[in-house]
Amino acid sequence: MYIDEEHLRENLLKSLENQTVEFELIKIDTTAFESASKALNYGGRMAKGKFIMFVHQDVILFGNFWLEDVERTLNNIQHLGIAGCAGSKKGNLQVGFIKDRDRLWGKPLTKPELVQTLDECVLIVPKIVFDKLQFDEETFTAWHCYGADYCLSVREKLGLNAYVIPAFIHHNSPSLNVKDFLREQAKLFSKHQAYYKHIYTPCGELTETLRLKIWPIVSILKRSKIIGP
Repeated sequence: MYIDEEHLRENLLKSLENQTVEFELIKIDTTAFESASKALNYGGRMAKGKFIMFVHQDVILFGNFWLEDVERTLNNIQHLGIAGCAGSKKGNLQVGFIKDRDRLWGKPLTKPELVQTLDECVLIVPKIVFDKLQFDEETFTAWHCYGADYCLSVREKLGLNAYVIPAFIHHNSPSLNVKDFLREQAKLFSKHQAYYKHIYTPCGELTETLRLKIWPIVSILKRSKIIGP
């Protein structure tokens, strides 16, 4: 997915140039879509490979063997519904090891680890799973929570799991988009509260006291001048 052709070329595309396995590249200009769910479903329906990797324009894959190593890892995971490079599990524990902007995040993994939800900068779905369950376009109408929702839905509807895999990336994002963040978080909890009293995401924990969990994050962002008043 991209909104800036130059940023796409300097980050993701450059890291794909010398990969050791063949792959199909489907570029999706997200400015042509109302939501992330619609954009990803559009691209996913065109994909023909065994695994569909949804990845942001500002992600750099480390190493020419990245795709080859990830494919080997995915082929050895049972009950795979969706995989990614960073996520969160019970107890609000963050799982994965990536470079996020200018800092290292998390701890290195030696094997795939089961999580509740995944960060959305990289999401990998087996095509056989995507053909059965696509991203929820009706509920999530903006650019947040579509990945967390898919992780929870694939478990509830198909009995499959979300995993963080040992695959190092650099999420080289120049900005942070928080528009409609609170609204989409509320939708996420409302949709899945019959199954979960606690939803753990890379952005924090969601519970029945939803506003108490989310508003401190917004306050921090405002103090950091990332979002306006």
